[in-house]
Amino acid sequence: MLDKIKNKIISALRWSEKYTKTDMVYITSNTFWLQIAKGGSLVLSLASSIVFANFLLPETYGYFRYILSVFSYLSISTLAGMDNAIINSAAKEHTRAILSAIKERVRWGFGGLVIGLGIAIYYLIGKNTELFGAILIASLFVPFFDPFFSFMSVLSGRKEFKLSTKYSLIIRVLSTLALIVTVFLSKNIIIIMLVYFVSNFIPRLILFRKIIGQITHEKDLYSEEEVKKQISFGRHLSLMGIIGQLSVYLDQVLVFHFNNATVLAGYYLSMIPFKQIQTLAGTVNTLAQPKFSQNSLKDIKKSLLGKIAKMYAVIIPILVLYFFSVSIIFQTIYPKYLDYIFLSKLFMLQLLYFPFTLLGTAFLAHGKQKELYISTTSYAVVRIILVLVLTPKFGIYGAAVAILITGASNAILNLYMFLKK
Repeated sequence: MLDKIKNKIISALRWSEKYTKTDMVYITSNTFWLQIAKGGSLVLSLASSIVFANFLLPETYGYFRYILSVFSYLSISTLAGMDNAIINSAAKEHTRAILSAIKERVRWGFGGLVIGLGIAIYYLIGKNTELFGAILIASLFVPFFDPFFSFMSVLSGRKEFKLSTKYSLIIRVLSTLALIVTVFLSKNIIIIMLVYFVSNFIPRLILFRKIIGQITHEKDLYSEEEVKKQISFGRHLSLMGIIGQLSVYLDQVLVFHFNNATVLAGYYLSMIPFKQIQTLAGTVNTLAQPKFSQNSLKDIKKSLLGKIAKMYAVIIPILVLYFFSVSIIFQTIYPKYLDYIFLSKLFMLQLLYFPFTLLGTAFLAHGKQKELYISTTSYAVVRIILVLVLTPKFGIYGAAVAILITGASNAILNLYMFLKK
């Protein structure tokens, strides 16, 4: 009976492909597990944000967000672009390239550790012992925290979405529960940061050793030249992403310095609804990259713009619903931060640009370094300039407008380059 139902569903999905121009069986089967992961992550992130917003002083929460922003800057040294090279290598069962990419990430990560120690000493000299201790702890994790999470890229490249869902949820559940318990027991930012990093790192380490241990015994038929090619591609992606990573957290750092930790707490909370929806929507790109890498750019070009247009049938209703419900949401879960409701609406407008991220995914899957350099560099430069100009003058609203203008200009640029190919 179940087999008959399954077959009918598959037949219906195959029938729908003549309208969607997409492998609907692939999308439906794999989206299920990815959405479970994203949904679980959304619930856990929301739960932790509610606890932080209601049981921590806004100043302490602002310190927490500032330290994570600093950690993100330090983590630039771990060559995040290697993860995309790992996805492509895993899709092609290129084991040696995967291992080389991870080693490269760890090696470069020690540079971030050294810089982090310098920042910690700066705050110690300024007699801010809380930021000294918290940033010192964060710095020690830099070389390993993100590189050891690269096992998830291996699973994505191999389309093992069910397994990646299981592992990502294990990590998130353990770390979120540890943080929530800690917030109820202590308001000390140093203790909170220590628990955050330890509770995330230990399960990452265990699962990293398990997955990497499995693939090290697999046969790899690729040449050493191919390994060097993948590592070079990963370095290029990391290099072109440096300015982008600098731009992502610049607004939060400036809000912290031009205002205070309390304002940063409200600023970050106003972004959470968009970030949660963006996380769910990001499943589309996760599924698309392996598929795009197996098809020519010419074939992708035939149908991708139509798919992008159809995505707005989902996006527009979500925006309208959020605009009507955001006041109730904040009154219910973030009652201390009602002054940031309008700011949250501004951030949600970024959802309008999301469909165009598929253009970047297509460039990424086919190693179009020139287009990727132009896109990421221009995005970062425009965002940095606008944030630097508008944030000091107009505060948090200036930062939000800077982000919106940057997103619009980047979507137009990517569309232009895609149509030229």
